[in-house]
Amino acid sequence: MGIITDKLSAAGWSYFNTDLFSLDPTRNASISWNFSALPGYSVGWLDVFGRDQNGNAWNHFYRVGPSSRFEGSGTVTLSGQVTIDSIAFYGKTPTSNIPETGATLLLLLYGLGGLLSFRRITTSPNKIAC
Repeated sequence: MGIITDKLSAAGWSYFNTDLFSLDPTRNASISWNFSALPGYSVGWLDVFGRDQNGNAWNHFYRVGPSSRFEGSGTVTLSGQVTIDSIAFYGKTPTSNIPETGATLLLLLYGLGGLLSFRRITTSPNKIAC
């Protein structure tokens, strides 16, 4: 998943909407998105960041359900007590596919081979007694 906020900023932000900037500072913000006219784009996660009155950083990730990946809306908050500083949308873009060349399977096989070798060494009847 890539950050779709940066990729679509050149489009004039017409695919995202929030009242965060008009309410700044605020503890709750309304958000919406609509990618129904953009094939290949979808939202998977929302990242909401803010700081409390003591300066402690707060971060909350909202998972977007399958029925709302292309079009949705809602309200985000950080416990209702923390001022929201930023909201980022994360999801799929047409160019965000990560190719898998089989390296993951190879690493799994190496790990299993190592475990079997370790088991054979530790359970061998020819161990040297200390």
